[in-house]
Amino acid sequence: MAQLTLSLGMLAMAFFTVTYGGLSDRFGRKHVLLGGLALFTCGAASCMTAANLPMLLAGRILQGAGAADPQRQSFS
Repeated sequence: MAQLTLSLGMLAMAFFTVTYGGLSDRFGRKHVLLGGLALFTCGAASCMTAANLPMLLAGRILQGAGAADPQRQSFS
């Protein structure tokens, strides 16, 4: 189960990279970027305070979702 921390983070990053494209077109890049960074920060705080493995996995999914937008904008 501990190996899922990397896999689920990468899966969330791959899924949300596609999702952020449409959101950036609709709401503007700056607003979506700030939302992604806030989501990443919440995920990092969740990982830091995780008491068990499912909470850690949920935090890694949040981190992957938040990290997808800056990664997507660096390639565009």
